[in-house]
Amino acid sequence: MNSASAPLSSLLRYCIYFWAILVLLNFTFFTFKDIVIDTYPFKVEAGIQQSLTPELITMNKLAKANDLHSFAVSKPLDEMGYLGLRAAEFLYPIRLSQDSSSLFATKNELVPLGCHLLAQQQNIVLYDCR
Repeated sequence: MNSASAPLSSLLRYCIYFWAILVLLNFTFFTFKDIVIDTYPFKVEAGIQQSLTPELITMNKLAKANDLHSFAVSKPLDEMGYLGLRAAEFLYPIRLSQDSSSLFATKNELVPLGCHLLAQQQNIVLYDCR
C-alpha cells in the first residue's frame, strides 16, 4: 500500500506546484498589466504610452486629424533639439521641415506673426503659418 500511495502523492504534489505557478503568473499579470509593453506586441499602438511623452502623442493626434504632410516645431517646444527629433521619428511619414506652414507650439507661447490657430489639444497648439 505504501508503494501505491507514493505515485499518487507525487502526482498530487506536481498538481499543487502547477496550480501555484498558475496563480502566481495570473497575479503578476493582473498586477503589472499597465506597465507590460509586450501584452499585445503586434497592436499598432503597442508601447506608445510607455515610451513617448504626452506632447508627442498629442502632436501625432493633431497631425492625423489635420492631414499634415509636413510640420515644424517651435524653438521653446523643441528644448535642446530632443522633441523635434523624436517627432520626426514618430510622425513619419509626415516630414519635419522648418519651412513648413504647419507649426507645433505650446499653448503659452506667443503666436508667430501671420499664423492662425488650427487646433489645440492639452498643452500643444497647431498653427497654420502661410
